[in-house]
Amino acid sequence: MVVEITTDTGVTGWGESCPFGLNYLEGFGGGALAALEELCPLLIGRNPLEIDAINWFMDATLTGHIYAKSAIDIACWDILGKTTGLPLYTLLGGMTNKAPLVRTSVNAAEGDLAAGIEAKRRQGFQVLTLKVGDDPVADAELTLAVAAQAQPGDRILADANGGWLLHEAMTYIHRIQDAPGVMIEQPCETVSDCVELGKRTNHPIVLDESIDDLGVLSSILTLKQVSAVNLKIERIGGITKTRQMRDLCLKAGCAMFVQEVGGAEITYAATTHLAHTIPEHLLLVATTIKVDKSLASGAPVMDRGRVRCNDGPGLGLEINADMLGDPQAMYK
Repeated sequence: MVVEITTDTGVTGWGESCPFGLNYLEGFGGGALAALEELCPLLIGRNPLEIDAINWFMDATLTGHIYAKSAIDIACWDILGKTTGLPLYTLLGGMTNKAPLVRTSVNAAEGDLAAGIEAKRRQGFQVLTLKVGDDPVADAELTLAVAAQAQPGDRILADANGGWLLHEAMTYIHRIQDAPGVMIEQPCETVSDCVELGKRTNHPIVLDESIDDLGVLSSILTLKQVSAVNLKIERIGGITKTRQMRDLCLKAGCAMFVQEVGGAEITYAATTHLAHTIPEHLLLVATTIKVDKSLASGAPVMDRGRVRCNDGPGLGLEINADMLGDPQAMYK
């Protein structure tokens, strides 16, 4: 879902959000469109440069529907950058990480696992992601096979998307206990189960889907319950709220991933700009997105397992409007 906002002075900002199907989190494409139908008429005439005020108004007007709000928020930041002539990473505090690491997926079904990992390593990737969360025994075997191919400096992320019950996750960790360099991302659905699992393993636990609210993050950081958190812009509600979580993590010294749920160059650029503002020792990995059909030129460039956005104002993108087709709705 792409949102275009045009100001009375002719400045255009672009936002995007991708709810990622019907059952990943609370929200889906049709729901986001319905939320925009409620919000957009009420936002006409408001100043898009007053981004905190825009966010406060959206939250006071409509509960939830973070995917719709995220697209509006990103577009407002794009307008702020274009109005000031500054790239988003400057507006977010300045570049402290010139080339964030990018994660890449490892899929045993693609053939020779060792050859596949070596090919990705030749491309410069140091962060290997496995999708787990089904059969804990089979998931452990895959993890051990990948760990056996790892070299010093490699990071292995076993991402369960909250798919295990606690006893299943415990089966998994007992089987991989001696595997080096493995981080386990959102092993169980609830924070309490993830924290309990963390007490029983030396492997770092990363929270992802559970981190959707500043209060939840604050409680977790206060109790030092996990090793890292994954901040996904659309899931949190936009750049503004993700920036708040970034600042909280920086203060607490908590490591971060910064990613998007999905989408194309707009969310890709927003994520990369934010990643540039997090020191390398606290940013474990940035975006994972792969764009098949281009919506814009000027997108961040991926090279040797790292990513870099351009220095243009705002998101730094030139949108290819022909790829978007006719708008589903317009508000004036």
